Amino acid sequence: MNYHQLTADKATEGSIRNFVNQNVPVAILIRQAEAFLYRRLRLRDQLTTVSGTIASGQSSVALPTDYLAAKQIKLTGNNNSVLTRKLPEVLQASISYSSGNTRTTGTPTAYYTDGSNIVFDLVTNASYTYEMIYFNEPAALTSSNAENFLTKRYPRMLLAATCAFANEYLKDDTEKAYWMQICVAEIDQAMRESDFERQGTLLTVSTG
Repeated sequence: MNYHQLTADKATEGSIRNFVNQNVPVAILIRQAEAFLYRRLRLRDQLTTVSGTIASGQSSVALPTDYLAAKQIKLTGNNNSVLTRKLPEVLQASISYSSGNTRTTGTPTAYYTDGSNIVFDLVTNASYTYEMIYFNEPAALTSSNAENFLTKRYPRMLLAATCAFANEYLKDDTEKAYWMQICVAEIDQAMRESDFERQGTLLTVSTG
């Protein structure tokens, strides 16, 4: 499966228009389906690692543009340590001041994320390098970016989500519910498979 097949005309087997037997605006519907799925999926296929530097005198760094959720943030080098994720209000309540409105400086030990930044508990007293493992949102499927992990590993999930939104567009609630039920089942199965692998458990088969 790829973007070109999904967006083909009604006569093309495997196209969204073929499945719903209507000339629907597939490009828009695929984007809606992707947004729906990425809000719910946290799969190993989405895991990526980024490294960077927290400059001296800073208390935050910008999140990657494709960021969805952090799995781990750690300082690297001589300060090798995993930072503790805290609720925003808990971290803010713990902020201390050395004098007046001057925040205490030191080595960060905790963080939270807001809409655009990783926010640390301390203003840095030096430059620190860090690594973050996070779940990313892949680039949108387009004619020039015709495949991603959804089309390769979870084609039924993407198809079902797009058909659900196509039937929402057509105001067919029965068909929408049918496709959404398939989509949710695919999401659940994918999440269970991904959770199993991330736990590091090896699957063994007994022949005795």
